[in-house]
Amino acid sequence: MEDDVSARGSLEKLAIFDLDGTLVHFAIDWKGARLEVVKVLRTLAIPESILDIKNSILDIFKNAKEHGIESGRSDIDWEDTRGTIMEIVERYEKEATVISKLVDGIENVLSMLESKGVRMAVCTLNTTMNARFVLEKHEIDSFFDFIAGRDRTNGNFKPNPTHGQIILDHLGIQPRNACMIGDHPADIEMANALHMNAIAVLSERHGMGDFEQFRHLDFVTLNDYHDLAGKILNALEVV
Repeated sequence: MEDDVSARGSLEKLAIFDLDGTLVHFAIDWKGARLEVVKVLRTLAIPESILDIKNSILDIFKNAKEHGIESGRSDIDWEDTRGTIMEIVERYEKEATVISKLVDGIENVLSMLESKGVRMAVCTLNTTMNARFVLEKHEIDSFFDFIAGRDRTNGNFKPNPTHGQIILDHLGIQPRNACMIGDHPADIEMANALHMNAIAVLSERHGMGDFEQFRHLDFVTLNDYHDLAGKILNALEVV
């Protein structure tokens, strides 16, 4: 049986999609979330100079924790604090899923890949539960064989290659037979680390300049998603 699975995995092709900005548009109020996180950390007497709201929530927490440890703040339970912060993040993410919208043209892309026998998965920094909710909301969940949210990674989420490897291992597919599609440099960095094919989705949030460090990278814009299925099939050598 294991030999059969291995042989099948060496032939199957896989398209791995990022979620936000690639499959759907979220309108997450990250500024509001960061303000709430900073408020929590202020109650722990973390200096204002450490709490830069321009940073990501993960970086805000990381900087606060490093400062606390260096300052000998043994009174702070950092795991408990992290849990409180992640509850804030998940609340904002869940609110955003309710008003999310599909990226124009993505249904045609998924249908074309399915018709060619390409398997599909989702690799997202969102939680698996929220990702599943939004896919079901937009009735595209049936296209995907596996969803890997950040909660499946034990903290090793993209650009850490562990995130993508979890998907490959679960589905039994070789990296050379997979293609990552995403709108953030972290998606492409992860794919490169795994020696997977990759296609960047250019947008106002992340334009060509954000992907300059990646050589020989194929890309699409949100205005030409009609070309995306063909690019994925070409990358995977599916005819």
